[in-house]
Amino acid sequence: MSDVIPEIQSDPPLSLRTTLRKFSKTRHHVTNPRSKEKARKYIKKMFTKSGLHVWSEYIDTIPSIRGENIVGMLEGKYTGTADDRIVIVGAHYDTTSRTRGVDDNGSGVTALLQVAKQIGNSGCSFKNTILFVAFDFEEDTAESEYPIPFGSEYFVRNLTQHLNRTGGTIKGALVLEMLANHNTTRGR
Repeated sequence: MSDVIPEIQSDPPLSLRTTLRKFSKTRHHVTNPRSKEKARKYIKKMFTKSGLHVWSEYIDTIPSIRGENIVGMLEGKYTGTADDRIVIVGAHYDTTSRTRGVDDNGSGVTALLQVAKQIGNSGCSFKNTILFVAFDFEEDTAESEYPIPFGSEYFVRNLTQHLNRTGGTIKGALVLEMLANHNTTRGR
C-alpha cells in the first residue's frame, strides 16, 4: 500500500473548479430538468472513467417525474457474501427549485467524484465493497404535492433487501453535503 500512496494525489485546483462549474446551475426536476439530466450523464461518465461498475436506481413517483440514484461500485474480495462490510460514500446532486447548485450540493458531488477517481484508479484491491452513490430527490421532496421519497431512503431500502439476501453488513457511510461556500462578497 505504501507504494500506491505517493501516486494518489488530488487533481489540481483548476480541474476541481472545472468540475464544480458543471454543478453550478439549478438541477431540479421541475425548474431545470435539462441541467439535472446533464449532471446525471456527467456523473455516470466520471464513475465509469474511475473504473466503477455503474448502474441507476429509478425512483418512480408520478408519471411525469422520475428520480434517479446513480451508483458506482468497486467490488472487493467479499462482495456478495456474508463477510462483506460495505462502505458507502454519497452526495445528492439535485438542488432546490430556486438555488444554484455550487454550495448545495455541487461541492459534495465534486468531492464524491474526486474520491471515486482516486480510489477507483489507485490499483488497490479491496476486501469489501465500496459504493459511491449520487442521490436524487434530497431537496424539495417534503414540499411536493405528490409523495416523493428521498433518493437516499430509496437506496437504503434497496440495499437492505440486498443485505438480507447476502448476509453482508454496512461498515459505514460518509455523506458529503455542502463542503464549500460560494461567497461573492468582494475582498473575502
